[in-house]
Amino acid sequence: MLWSKSYSANSNGNSRFFTQTVLDTDSTLACAFDNNFLAKIDASGNVQFTTRISKKTGSIQFLDLRVLDDGDKVVLVQDQDSNINSYILIKISADFSKVLWTKYFSSEEAYYKNILVDGKKLILAGFISFKSSVLCFSSIDGSLVNQNCFRVANRDNTIIDIFKYTDGYMVWGHLYRSGNDSAEDNKIIVRMSPNLEPLKAYRFKNIDKHLNLSFFMEPDGSYYCSFGWNSSNLMRVSKSDSVLWSRTNNAIPSSTPIHLIKNDDGLIISSRGPNFSEQIGGSSWYFGLAKSDLKGTFINCPYYDNPVSTLAVSFKEEDYKITAKDTSLIILSSATTNVKNISITQQTTCLSTFGCNKIEIIGKKSICSKGQIEYTARRNKGCPLPVEWTILGDPLERQELNDSTIAVRFLNIGVYKFIAKLTGRCNMITDTMEVKVVSAPIEELSLGADTTLCSGSTILLNAHKGYKSYLWQDKSTNSTYSVTHPGAYYVSTVDACGNTYKDTIVVTASPSADFDLGPDLIICSGSSLLLQPPGSYYSYLWSTGGTEKTLTVKQPDSYWLEVKDINSCIRRDTITIGMKQCTGLFVPNAFTPNEDGINDVFKPLFFQNVITYHFIIYNRWGEKVFESTTPAKGWVQVFVNIFKPIGF
Repeated sequence: MLWSKSYSANSNGNSRFFTQTVLDTDSTLACAFDNNFLAKIDASGNVQFTTRISKKTGSIQFLDLRVLDDGDKVVLVQDQDSNINSYILIKISADFSKVLWTKYFSSEEAYYKNILVDGKKLILAGFISFKSSVLCFSSIDGSLVNQNCFRVANRDNTIIDIFKYTDGYMVWGHLYRSGNDSAEDNKIIVRMSPNLEPLKAYRFKNIDKHLNLSFFMEPDGSYYCSFGWNSSNLMRVSKSDSVLWSRTNNAIPSSTPIHLIKNDDGLIISSRGPNFSEQIGGSSWYFGLAKSDLKGTFINCPYYDNPVSTLAVSFKEEDYKITAKDTSLIILSSATTNVKNISITQQTTCLSTFGCNKIEIIGKKSICSKGQIEYTARRNKGCPLPVEWTILGDPLERQELNDSTIAVRFLNIGVYKFIAKLTGRCNMITDTMEVKVVSAPIEELSLGADTTLCSGSTILLNAHKGYKSYLWQDKSTNSTYSVTHPGAYYVSTVDACGNTYKDTIVVTASPSADFDLGPDLIICSGSSLLLQPPGSYYSYLWSTGGTEKTLTVKQPDSYWLEVKDINSCIRRDTITIGMKQCTGLFVPNAFTPNEDGINDVFKPLFFQNVITYHFIIYNRWGEKVFESTTPAKGWVQVFVNIFKPIGF
């Protein structure tokens, strides 16, 4: 402890507790004490100046003090002379010398205690006639810009404090159960929008109704909560309001939490309780400070899990409004503070060490190799606790080999921080080590399997980033290389440790194949044409979206076909089909009945409706070899030098 002092504005020198102490913008302390005195105290505990805040007539009760971003102060007091609950919100200059504005507001059975500063907004959370109430004032001129009143679970309830997070606000308070004095279900949480509209409400189970709660709110809406009396309790709640863990210990016995704060490696709880040795202000009080890790465990203090759950409850907005008006009741005057040094007795709790008092990380601090690297946390002889490892940095792979050794494979260059920790029930001993990876283990150099190059295309060879240098067959030095011609390509790479890697790939030209849909054609109106490419390919795509090898067309248009071969080379050709009006009869003078699917059938073509039809074919000796009265039926195929009709 650096120093301890008592402060009093009373002539008898009796010291009293500070009602509120906050950090000022210049790193000094702004303090309120002895009900209506404000003092500026430096880092050594010296009083720079004192101001008394009072009414012109009558008395006030101090409630809260807050510091704005520009150093001005905001004070909330209660008017002690009003027949109804009345409050005065006061803005004072940074040096406590001038009242900038005051606002007076009141209501039957109204109760407000705390101020939340949110930028230019001053938010007060409390209750009116046992209904939750939230007021929002402007810090610029004190105007009441927004307010809301609501009831939770259709029962009497009160709001104690309000907290800010990124997406809105959270308030906590008490829910009074009608006709039931049970301790169950009487602490409530309400989530609110940025416009102070209630969004969600729930109550805690298994938290005694007499306990005070302290909160630390994270920006994402999750929070830590401390509560207790005969024992200390810490709880972690997610942003979706699920209780992640709740633990009870005896870190600060018989005390009530006052504040809960969080730093990089743990939670700090301040609390107070009665029946201890230090006499301050005529009463005997105990003040405690305890620090846990971020999982709620204290050094050398056993804990046990204390199940806490939540239960959703309903809420309903109420049509109740408060008005605020200007007032000139408040005056400021200079005052003198009596300061004296006092002696504070300190007592440390949780003295057991569980046999562990030393841990040291053993391993390489600079890495320039591949494969797994082992790290061991060396413990003192007889320490039975297993080592908990945390590694901060870019991605890596890790494997726990035993209770004190891990194997690590680094994936990127950079600086990694190793943390080895021994944790008993409340015992926590740590060691840290920074490891610099100058050459991240890179995957084995590979340009891939030999491949083929399609005509007119490009292949990008990739040796991958992470090496210190690259050298291709043409002396280029990039990590990638564009191939536009067949040939052998190779690259040599060097990593940051001087290791050399080489690989070669052979690129051959894809076999060329003729691909032609044939010349443009004209077909008769009402007829169709079968388009079919020569050869066989891996896939087909027609301009119509079809994926079959052939396409039957009946309309004039330009049709393209895109084919892909087994080397993924793509070819395309286009054919234009015209159309004309045809009349009469057309008899071909030749056909090729070789069963190749092209011109295998011999028959006349008609370009108008046929009423009667009789088709006869004779051979050179005058013998009738085919006869049909069906226009669609023709001759096909050769069989023993005699034509065979379709269907035979």
